[in-house]
Amino acid sequence: MLILLGAWISLFLPPLFFHLGWYTAGFIFHSSFSSICHQIPDRCFFWLGYPLPVCARCFGLLTGLTLGLMEAALHGVRSSSTPLNNRLIWAAAFLLAVDVSAPVCGLYTQTHFTRFVSGSLFGLAFSPHIYFALEEIRIRLISKHQGALSL
Repeated sequence: MLILLGAWISLFLPPLFFHLGWYTAGFIFHSSFSSICHQIPDRCFFWLGYPLPVCARCFGLLTGLTLGLMEAALHGVRSSSTPLNNRLIWAAAFLLAVDVSAPVCGLYTQTHFTRFVSGSLFGLAFSPHIYFALEEIRIRLISKHQGALSL
């Protein structure tokens, strides 16, 4: 979760570095996100006069994942045998697909707000799946480690 929070905070570093005149550092941080986002400036939020290194939808996804993982960590651990509500993720995926296809279908004009909201909802809906996968990995690593110590 700290890695995700650090990634979220690092989204604001390139505009800050550019604003301060540290162009090399800004370029390095900005380009580090190029493998996960198209970074089209017209689709990005701006801060300090410079675009964030991810588009509004990716910013929403990262925001939703961060908030969802923080909520899952703060409000207890459910048993891994408890089924997750997959209807939420399907509903969020549907809304994301509608937003992506809206311009092609002529439904409405996308805005930064619609991109951010559709990404955030999908991130929030998907975060429990990531949380419980990470919990399962943690439990298995602990049990392996304890098994190695008991021999």
